[in-house]
Amino acid sequence: MNKNMTQFLKLELFPFFKDCFKSQSDRNWLIAIVLVGAFIRLYFMDQPMRVDESWTFMASVKDGWKSVLTYATPNNHVLHSIFVKLSTSIFGADPWAIRVPAFMFGVVSIVLVFCVTRHFGGRGLFAAAVVATNPYMILFSTNARGYSLLVCVFLALVILGSLYSRSPSKGAGTAVAILSALGIFAIPTMVFPLFGLLLWIAYVGFRSADVRRIDLIQSNLLCGLKIAFLTTLIYAPVVYLSGLKAIIANDWVIPQVYGVFLKGIRWHFEDTLFHFIRDVPLFFLLICIVAVLRGFYASKKEKGNWLISLLCALVLGGGIVFFAQHSIPFERTWIYFIPIFAVLTDKGVTDILESYSKQVANVIAVVLCLSALTIPFRLVLNDSISKYNDTGIFGDSAEVAKALVTTMKSGDGMVATDPENFTLFFYLWYFNAPSYSYGEHEEVGRTYYVVPPSRSIDQLTKRQVKEWKTINETKIYR
Repeated sequence: MNKNMTQFLKLELFPFFKDCFKSQSDRNWLIAIVLVGAFIRLYFMDQPMRVDESWTFMASVKDGWKSVLTYATPNNHVLHSIFVKLSTSIFGADPWAIRVPAFMFGVVSIVLVFCVTRHFGGRGLFAAAVVATNPYMILFSTNARGYSLLVCVFLALVILGSLYSRSPSKGAGTAVAILSALGIFAIPTMVFPLFGLLLWIAYVGFRSADVRRIDLIQSNLLCGLKIAFLTTLIYAPVVYLSGLKAIIANDWVIPQVYGVFLKGIRWHFEDTLFHFIRDVPLFFLLICIVAVLRGFYASKKEKGNWLISLLCALVLGGGIVFFAQHSIPFERTWIYFIPIFAVLTDKGVTDILESYSKQVANVIAVVLCLSALTIPFRLVLNDSISKYNDTGIFGDSAEVAKALVTTMKSGDGMVATDPENFTLFFYLWYFNAPSYSYGEHEEVGRTYYVVPPSRSIDQLTKRQVKEWKTINETKIYR
């Protein structure tokens, strides 16, 4: 670690975090919120494996480090896969162990959103409660994908970027560059929030930094070059093994015809909003809407308007990338907006509470946080997270695999519908199934056909087959 970086950490970053946690009362409440957030995530850690995480583990993690760095499909969030490889090397390949990195980054995000909110003048506890209890955030903290890692990196970059923009230094610029490159290494869609963040850093710098404009431009350009260099450097092994086309021109990012793209925009953002607020009680949603509006009002009163400018920069930056690429991404691409709106909500709550006495304000704050903490209990009672179809589910896959393992012989065939087959691949491997072929065996009666309730046997074969077993709503034929 060079001298510039050490000075930045010692003189700016560490004092920033120390100031965030100086209130004993707030620390105690934050600990309580983090524990609730961790508990609800732990509860869903052992849910049945989902399609995408099964696919990633089987193709990119279980075999060796070369496969971790091979970008066969965008399903491999490389940095996250590295953490999964380390986790499963230590704890074994149980579903909960595969999800440990997503869980850890999800919990850390609760703390980071508290710090980001403090930085923008909010108390931080309500924002932490929102992130701790939001069903979508919980889902991706218990799903072995890289999105909780992306949120974690994003929130850390908001802090680093703000410190850097107000007091540009080589150490701060290097820290921003390192974290930016790691974010892109986690998921290439990090370019959506990153472009907005870089716009915001430049804007804040030009408005508040006590340096010459030319020096600020040079500093920002140097930071951008560092990001480009470090991203190229850490992706070099991936490009060597998979080629550049696999990353920047795969089937999921190929531009769409503009007419098709424009028609899909409304549906895409309606679907995104639905996922972000799914299973959030109406009364709590109304509280958040009122608080967001008050947050805008409170931010407008401030001289810098830094929080509103951040939101605007993220919308602008993400929008530029969105239209430049003109390809409809997955709704989870925009997950980083959830903590930003949590910050804005907390800002509004803080502003409202300032008009009351300290005792009354504390009571209201407790009631608001407790209202957020009712959400996890609803999720547990309804087993909601396990039922979400995001990234693909096949809830009977473990039980089906257990049944097949007891009867399958080496060389038997197994056929299942795509994409449910990936969860079966995982559980058959997990339960040490004998070697089998994926496809029909020549000999009639030696192929097992797995048909979930949403499918039919006609989709799998034209052979005359008999139903062998029914597990819940899934039928197995042979």
